[in-house]
Amino acid sequence: MSIVNNAINDVAITALPDAPINVDTGLPESTIAVATDGGISQIGWDGVGTGNVWDLITFKPNTVSFTAENNMFFDCDVVAGGSRFHRVHPILTADDTVALSSKGNSLEYYMGASAAITYPADLALINGYAAVSVPGAIGFSSSTPGLVLLSPDHADNSKAMAAFITDTYNTGWQVGDQRATLLCSTDDTDLVGGDLVTNGDFATDTDWTKGTGWTIAAGVATASGATGSIQTDTSLSLIVGGTYKATIEVKNYVSGTVKFENSGIFTGFSNPIYSANGVYELEFVAVQSGALGAYGNSFNGDIDDITCQAIDPDRSVNANNLKVVGNVARTEVAPGAELMAYGPFSVTDYLEGDYTADLDFGTGDFSVSGWVKSSSTYDTILHRAISSGGLLIRTGNSGHVDVFMSADTTYTLKLTGSVAINDNAWHHVVITRDNGTLYIYVDGILDVSIGTITDITYPSAITRVGQRVDLTGAAQYLAPIRISATAPSAAQVAKMYADDLPRFNPKAQETLPGASAAVTGVAEDDELGFLHVMQSDGTSVFGGSSGQSPLVRISENSNGGTTAIAVTSGMVARK
Repeated sequence: MSIVNNAINDVAITALPDAPINVDTGLPESTIAVATDGGISQIGWDGVGTGNVWDLITFKPNTVSFTAENNMFFDCDVVAGGSRFHRVHPILTADDTVALSSKGNSLEYYMGASAAITYPADLALINGYAAVSVPGAIGFSSSTPGLVLLSPDHADNSKAMAAFITDTYNTGWQVGDQRATLLCSTDDTDLVGGDLVTNGDFATDTDWTKGTGWTIAAGVATASGATGSIQTDTSLSLIVGGTYKATIEVKNYVSGTVKFENSGIFTGFSNPIYSANGVYELEFVAVQSGALGAYGNSFNGDIDDITCQAIDPDRSVNANNLKVVGNVARTEVAPGAELMAYGPFSVTDYLEGDYTADLDFGTGDFSVSGWVKSSSTYDTILHRAISSGGLLIRTGNSGHVDVFMSADTTYTLKLTGSVAINDNAWHHVVITRDNGTLYIYVDGILDVSIGTITDITYPSAITRVGQRVDLTGAAQYLAPIRISATAPSAAQVAKMYADDLPRFNPKAQETLPGASAAVTGVAEDDELGFLHVMQSDGTSVFGGSSGQSPLVRISENSNGGTTAIAVTSGMVARK
């Protein structure tokens, strides 16, 4: 017998609970998992005998380990080190084969969001590459670097939860088919709305620097075989690290290509090339202030409008971002805490999302969770409608939670909570519909419920956070809001609340502290339960399974590494 491939990437060893005692050593028989370029080979005790070598044929795994439930946890990809796909697989008692495009006999199946468009994962994760992982935690070092925490649902893992942590945000627990994860910032800079481009509609032949072949007249910028740029005379005032959406409208296209001219305001983002009529959008994170415009390559055609506005990003895999209307302030949820509170909101200051079918839940399951701080009444948490009616979640006239649901512009009150939350303290509110029953949870505990299958598919509906669509109910302060097509269980709601709550403590830290979010190693202390996350310039410690919140960073140091980390009983080895 031999292993599946001689190119070995990782090895893990454990003793299963039912392992017999070896008569020569007096120790339990071991079970060994070997990650190779041809798949996983399992050697030793398999629950039946000790002399077997079983092969799990799959794409190239980079790491392998054993879970607390005594299953194998490993990554795999079409190339060594890609590590976009992660699985939990039961102990082998025979050879098995798992295709990259199917779950097969695996118990859990996770992958990057771009791959999940094609493949049927339990959960879609951030688009990270070059992963290092242990059961329940995956660190990505490239593409979208960061840390992913996993909380599986052993009954139905499509309802598992994941949290994404980077150097700029922490999503908290997202459940199942997550559709939007909002208000996750750790930046206390106020959000300023409106178009940042002066005369972006080319109403006059001013405010633009025109290269050869560009002219402005009759409300358009015309390119006549232009190879070069037209850009704003003055720099756009951008927040470094802020997220923005630029738009460009191409009309009367004849030939050539055009793209955004960005004068260095963003780097590391794809800048697509356009060669047809249409309105095109580009979202980017600003690295500096600067000019914006268009760059033509033998371009013949018109540019009708160029705009740029601040957005608050959706941190789920769907990018259902919110545009900023007016001025939305951001302040610490508690003194010294990283997490930001948004608000107070007003009739002129709120966040708004365009229509997306992602939030058309019909008569099916869904959930909305959010943190609210109010000393008033009629605070709007979220409203999705065309002009009125629709789905509205707010505080009522006694400070309790109201849920309105209708398929038209009529406000129809479906459920009113019994717990008042307008005491000027932070409260966690979760609204779920699960198999035709609507629930309100407050601070992790079920408040009230009622049966309803009201259709909440609203074609053309916009979504507002902090204000009603009809501008009659501003909120005071809000913090992370998460929307899903999955209804969490009562136990999951309780975990969301319990793990989120320490983020609202004074001085609570919750992001990766390095110069970037690239993770080079992860290890869980097998005795103390803390999760150690290594970066090239330091190591962070999160609560892990220690009884403290896994979402909060409890310590950090400057001892980094680039290859591997191991921890036991507080002793750490790095390379």
